[in-house]
Amino acid sequence: MRFSFISHLPALFPKAGWTVLTGLMLHAMASSASAILVAYDSFDYTVGSSLATLNGGAGFSSAWSIQQTTSGGNGTVLVSTSGITSTPNHPSNATAGNGIYGARSFDRINTGTVYFSFLVDNDNDGSRFIAFSLMDGGSEKAYLGQSGAGSVWGAFGALNLNSSTASRPPVSGMTQLVLKVEFDQSGLNDRATLFVNPDLSGEEPTSGYFTSTGDYFANGLNGIRMGSGFATSSQTTTMASFDEVRIATDWASLAQTPEPGRAWLLVCGLAGVVMRRRRGPPSGRGNSTPTA
Repeated sequence: MRFSFISHLPALFPKAGWTVLTGLMLHAMASSASAILVAYDSFDYTVGSSLATLNGGAGFSSAWSIQQTTSGGNGTVLVSTSGITSTPNHPSNATAGNGIYGARSFDRINTGTVYFSFLVDNDNDGSRFIAFSLMDGGSEKAYLGQSGAGSVWGAFGALNLNSSTASRPPVSGMTQLVLKVEFDQSGLNDRATLFVNPDLSGEEPTSGYFTSTGDYFANGLNGIRMGSGFATSSQTTTMASFDEVRIATDWASLAQTPEPGRAWLLVCGLAGVVMRRRRGPPSGRGNSTPTA
């Protein structure tokens, strides 16, 4: 028998019960809405697996893939206890290759405000680059992490947030980096602000380590890429860990992982309880007529 849940709601719930249920529904929906992220991945994968083809988290339009910037080098991006670990290496000479990356796409964003958040660590204090890259197709528009010539966290490439006169936090231990990108619809005057180890559970800071304005993301962004570089004649290989990637359109969502369908599951669960109560106790329990 087909049962229309919506049309039978007034019969299922008395007025007082309906008021309570409505309040719970609205609360659940509000809580769920406040935790909406554009995309996220907490890297809950089997330790030691290759990142290639893994498809956890939510909001991305593709699975992870492994990319190599030039021929001649090799390396791996493996799932570790701290997310993913980039362990680049080169078999013979130090100039034939550059790095190895894990890459993933999302639906293009080119308007409004978006936050890119992740954890990163320089596991072996190598001096080569560590890059969380912001991508437009196959083109890297900017990257967050460590430059190939320094040992401080920052934002590099087109963003120009790596001024030598500014004070930047040293590379030490697992660090939270957040980049706020405010798109200009004309493609000009995008503004980028870098936060280092902010309190994600609190209010958004009024200022970051750097803010830069320019024509950075004319076509928007639709992907990320993470990796590190192997040794050159003057720099040492860097092994880097990345974890807890979050892409959101508001600060509050960066600290949350949404539970898809939370409000609907709550409604269905409450409806099931009420329907069970309306049917009465199971046959043979509590409905017999006592005898004298």
